[in-house]
Amino acid sequence: MKRILTAVALLLISTSAYADRYSLVVTTWPANEVFVIADQKGFYKKEGVAVDLKYFTVFPDWFKAIASNRFDFIPIWFSTLMGLHLDNNAKHIAVGTTMDCLGPAAIVSTKDSAQKGMRIGMTAPILGFQHMFWRYLSDNNLKLSDVRQVILSADDLVNNFARKRIQSILVFGDYVNQAALKHDAVVWKYPEALPSPGLTIVALPRNKIDLIPQKDIQALLRAHIAAQKWILNPANEAEFRDIVLRYFAGSQMENLFKTDKAFANYKQNYRPRYFITTDDLSFYSKKGLEAYFHEALAVRKQSQLSYDLNFREMVDNSALDVVLSEMNRSE
Repeated sequence: MKRILTAVALLLISTSAYADRYSLVVTTWPANEVFVIADQKGFYKKEGVAVDLKYFTVFPDWFKAIASNRFDFIPIWFSTLMGLHLDNNAKHIAVGTTMDCLGPAAIVSTKDSAQKGMRIGMTAPILGFQHMFWRYLSDNNLKLSDVRQVILSADDLVNNFARKRIQSILVFGDYVNQAALKHDAVVWKYPEALPSPGLTIVALPRNKIDLIPQKDIQALLRAHIAAQKWILNPANEAEFRDIVLRYFAGSQMENLFKTDKAFANYKQNYRPRYFITTDDLSFYSKKGLEAYFHEALAVRKQSQLSYDLNFREMVDNSALDVVLSEMNRSE
C-alpha cells in the first residue's frame, strides 16, 4: 500500500511540476512582440496560464539556451528547430504554427552574381538561411553545391559585398539598405505565396511535453491568437507601439518602432503574417508545415549534410486541434 501511495505521489509531482508558471523565450526579432503583448495585455492571465518571459538580446546566448532544454515554451522558426534536431541533437516538439515571420531578411546581390563559383555570405549556417539561398539560386538555375558559403558578421558581410569580395549576401533590416546602396545591387525577398523558412512555431522540449497539461498548451495558443488579433486592431496601434518601445528599448526592435516612418515601414515590410483564422492555423501547422519540412530536407541534402528526420516525431497538433474545434464552433 505504501508503495502505491508513493507511486501516486510521484506521479502527481511529475505532472504538476510545471503547472504553476512556465518560461517562454523571447528575442529582439520581429514576431516576438506577440508574446510581449500576450503578457503585457493580460491574455495569458485571461486564459489562466502563468508565463514568465525570458528575454535574450544576444542571439548566440538565445541559441545555447534553447539547445540546453532549460525553457518550457520556445517560439522559433521551424527551419531552426529542424537544424537543432539535426546538428545539436536537441529534441523539441512543435505544438502549433503562430505566424510566418521571415521579417527583414533579404538577399542582396550584384547584378552579375548568379554564376558558378560565386561567394555567398550569411551570418550563421542555419537551415533557414541556407533555404533562402537555395530558393534564390534555384531561380537562377544554380545549386548550393555550385557556390562557396562564407560566414561573417553582418557588418563584415556588407563591407565585403561593397568590395565585391562576396557577390551575394543574406542580411536584415538596415543592413539590406546599406548593402544595396554600396553599388548597383539587386534585392531579392522570399516569395510571399510560399511557406517560408520564417514559419514560426511554438515548441517545447520533448522531455517536458508529457509534464505540461494539454489545457495549458491550449491556453497558451489561445492567448497568442488573441494577442495577434489585438495587434491588428487599428484602435490599439498607439498603445502597441508604446509597449514595444518600452520593452525592447535599445534593441533593433526599437529602431523599427521609433519614428513614424520606421513604424510605417515595419507595418508594410516587417510585420509577420499572423495566423488567426482556422484555415491558416490548420494549413500552416499541418500540410503547409509538412510541405516546408520536405523542401528544407531537400536543401539539406543538396548541401551534402545529414537530413534524416521524421515530421511526425517533430510535430504534435493535439492541443491546436482542440483550439481549432473551439474556433469553428464560435464562428
